[in-house]
Amino acid sequence: MRRVLITGDVHFQGYPYQFEVDEFQAVKEYVDIVKEFDVPCVLFVSGKFFEQYPEFTKEISKIKNIELGGHTYACFKDFWKGKGLVNKYLFGCNYGSEGYQARDIERFRKATYPLTITKWRTHEYASNANTWWILHQSGFKEIYDRFDICETPHISEELLNDVPITIWSDDIYLLPGKMSMEEWFEKSMALMKKQPFTVFQLHPSAMKHLDNFKTFRKVCKEVSSLLSN
Repeated sequence: MRRVLITGDVHFQGYPYQFEVDEFQAVKEYVDIVKEFDVPCVLFVSGKFFEQYPEFTKEISKIKNIELGGHTYACFKDFWKGKGLVNKYLFGCNYGSEGYQARDIERFRKATYPLTITKWRTHEYASNANTWWILHQSGFKEIYDRFDICETPHISEELLNDVPITIWSDDIYLLPGKMSMEEWFEKSMALMKKQPFTVFQLHPSAMKHLDNFKTFRKVCKEVSSLLSN
């Protein structure tokens, strides 16, 4: 059976992007498009966004083709300037010490109670072995921090199901201008048709900023068509 999953990360209202965007409005439009085309989606949401919009996130959790995942509590914005670099030097990843990670994941859990959330993507994909162990102990089942952009990506089943992003992500390729939207769309659709399973990484904020969801709608339309055949 063909498997395609659209994923995106939701930070919080007031997150310091390098462009102007209303996070709440971007997420609302993103969700509406996903619903319109009835495509499978996981939104990895920060605990802070859950606290800002408890009723809205509760509504999203009830939509049949959308699942909510975790994306840290505050996307590292509780760090003092430069702490991420210090963390990477001391602990091997920006997420910091085992103790900090445990407190952050517990804080996320409290912000999302009573929802049961089992999928996770670390902000900046910055997980390590400590993250995996803490997530496992906290009831998470799947992590989406790895990239495997090829015709034959694989899922690793270890302490957690390690599900890779299999298409060029918007934050690494589109926002910095490494690919044009047209080039990205053509190459991504061609690769998707060759893969046994496909995982997109498309942020609501980026899709709003780049072309007001024009390309995102095209992606959802292609995914819907592929899954219906």
